[in-house]
Amino acid sequence: SRPRSSGINAEWPLRPGAQGVAINGIAIQGPNDAGDVSIDEAGFQLPCGGHVTPPMGNSETTGKVPAGPPKYHFHKSPECLSPFTDASKGLAAGGEPLKHGKLMGWAMDGFGIYTYQDVAGVAPVVDECGGHFGPTDTGEVKYHYHSRAIVPYHMACQGPALGQCDGTQSGTNYCHPGCGAQVCVQPGTSETKLKEYIGKFNDTWLEKYTTNPYNGDSALHLGAMTVILAITLNLVV
Repeated sequence: SRPRSSGINAEWPLRPGAQGVAINGIAIQGPNDAGDVSIDEAGFQLPCGGHVTPPMGNSETTGKVPAGPPKYHFHKSPECLSPFTDASKGLAAGGEPLKHGKLMGWAMDGFGIYTYQDVAGVAPVVDECGGHFGPTDTGEVKYHYHSRAIVPYHMACQGPALGQCDGTQSGTNYCHPGCGAQVCVQPGTSETKLKEYIGKFNDTWLEKYTTNPYNGDSALHLGAMTVILAITLNLVV
């Protein structure tokens, strides 16, 4: 069951085959290989998350021209790539486990795919497709996907999901649980920066949908007010 588009990218559905491409140029395929069974359910052991698939059919066995030469591609997260190893090799070795995951590839819709962790090393709060709005490793707020250690490994559909992921699936449903809202935003994200990003495309788009609690601006304001109050009390004393 290949992902198909939902939400703002409905005019750009994923084509059969690759979901995206990794930073090293290797294609990222969906969670299943042959048939409607995920890689893990089928019991495949994939070094670095990928393998070589032989040509589908040949003139001797099927009378058909081979579909092409064997090609290496990813299904699961390619944990041998530097974006993953940089986060997992430990602090003493220069690892960065408490930072937002680094870019490991791009989905076919153009949005970036990042490694497992979000800002401060916490788990990302993603929509049913596997993506969300929030700051990336550069601090820029944008919509992006996160790789996962479980199916669908990268993405179940093209996001934002808007609560429509189930309708994009055929066969096995690989949708994530979501965040309980139509649009998922990583908690702590600045509302100001989020609206600036979305405003580049459509100023009123976000108003049409529900969002999970996230506003980092409120937290910053509360923190600033707490500091001011503490200073005032000290001066009074």
